Amino acid sequence: MSKKKYFLFILFTIVFLHSCKEKTVPAKESNFIVDQDSIDHIIKPEFLEKENDVIKELYASFDNKIIWNDDKNRKTLIDFIRNSEQEGLFPEDYHLKEIDYFEKNRAKIGYSDYQTFDLLLSNGFKNLADHLHKGKLNPRDLYNDWDLPYKSPIKIKKIIEAIQNKEINDLLIDVAVKNKPYVDLKEGLKSILEKSDYNFPKTVVETKIVANDSSKTIQIIKQKLVYWNDLSSNNGTAIYDPETIKAVKKFQQRNGLSADGVIGKGTVEALNYSKEKRIEQLKVNLERWKWFPEDFGENYIFINIPEYKLHFVFENDTIETKRIVVGKPSRKTPILTSKINNLVFNPTWTVPPTILKEDLVPSASKNLSYFTRNRITIFNNKKDTVNPKEWDYENYKRYRYVQRPGYNNSLGLVKFNFPNKYMVYLHDTNHREYFSRSYRALSSGCVRIEEPLPFAKTMLMKDNEELWKESEIDTIIKKAKTKVVPIKINVKVFQLYYTCWVEKKQIIFCPDVYKLDDELYEKLRHKSLDKT
Repeated sequence: MSKKKYFLFILFTIVFLHSCKEKTVPAKESNFIVDQDSIDHIIKPEFLEKENDVIKELYASFDNKIIWNDDKNRKTLIDFIRNSEQEGLFPEDYHLKEIDYFEKNRAKIGYSDYQTFDLLLSNGFKNLADHLHKGKLNPRDLYNDWDLPYKSPIKIKKIIEAIQNKEINDLLIDVAVKNKPYVDLKEGLKSILEKSDYNFPKTVVETKIVANDSSKTIQIIKQKLVYWNDLSSNNGTAIYDPETIKAVKKFQQRNGLSADGVIGKGTVEALNYSKEKRIEQLKVNLERWKWFPEDFGENYIFINIPEYKLHFVFENDTIETKRIVVGKPSRKTPILTSKINNLVFNPTWTVPPTILKEDLVPSASKNLSYFTRNRITIFNNKKDTVNPKEWDYENYKRYRYVQRPGYNNSLGLVKFNFPNKYMVYLHDTNHREYFSRSYRALSSGCVRIEEPLPFAKTMLMKDNEELWKESEIDTIIKKAKTKVVPIKINVKVFQLYYTCWVEKKQIIFCPDVYKLDDELYEKLRHKSLDKT
């Protein structure tokens, strides 16, 4: 080969190799592997621009470097996200599908994708910690009659320390709600998640089913009772036999129904709840628990509106449980936290604005004897009494309307005051027959309590056993004069809304009296998390 040809061959070879080298650069980038040697790689500014301030602060504390390079931290977080449904949450809210893809292909993805992967993990961790602690949604944004203390997000410092110290699991466990009702409900959710698929047809009953009735529908009902562990086994007959009646009574008791063994409309509706609907119900109730304070204190009154019950807890022991009447759906009892400050024996009742407008004015304007029949006195702005004949109903807001004390006073013989912006309280009633009903959403917003005098006596005797005797309270009532008694012990009040809870290792469901569950689930399910 001549020198000229040899030189051209060498030149062509150099150019070819240089060209190949340039073409292999993208391939090398696309197969970028992040390992311990590449921990100094920086998240590019354009990736952080779209993130919220919390995420920016998190990365700034790590000098804007990759955060989730450590296998233990990353895999612990992914496992927690994967199991987050057991906390009433939704794994997809924390980017589980995308994270699983990137984790599976971690050794193959390019650095650009790895930055995306790292940011997904960081957002998932922060959101998951917040949602475990205070819930996914803010009740103040959902309702105008829920007044709850604000729960702050998890501090970024705790997030940083957990990553640095490889304590991801510890932090997520630590920030989650840990009171017994929440933990029990979480276990209940887990038990239903583990159940087989629910494949039963809808139960339809034209007339009530009673003892010894026979139909194909009863066979389906037996299968459902076995599925929900209320019936031990299905004997296969179509007869409504004693064993099934006993199981139905158990089912009714667990579903807030009269346990009479008769299969009517309410029982059929409860039987038609699928596994998926019960999971939804458990999730929304777990969400509500996340909104409330972790610690209720030693002494408190726990009012659960859908349950129609009040529980008085003193020194961490439930010493009283009472039936209650709550606000009708059109005049809902508000959700709130407060503290009992006094009791009022023989209270007067000042007619509140809603009742004034919707009840008193329409009735009294038709017949002035309304005031005499209901023992209501009219006062003008000078606090002078006004004869009903001189009452100007068209300007009814100029007056104050007060019902005198007595057994038939709308507040009954005693009321329990606690400060709140809704002007509601706990009290006796002149409609004591309501407590025998199964449906008790009948008031105008306040909570009415059955047998309030014994309840007041219990509270006052706990307040000061030496000063308060039953005979003294009886004497006050007989005098029919209003007496305000301060409460010295610290008794908190919690008016809450729960449609399921756990008793003796059984999940108890009750009717959703204000129809809040489905709406809340839809908002939980579809609320965007892009900027949370």
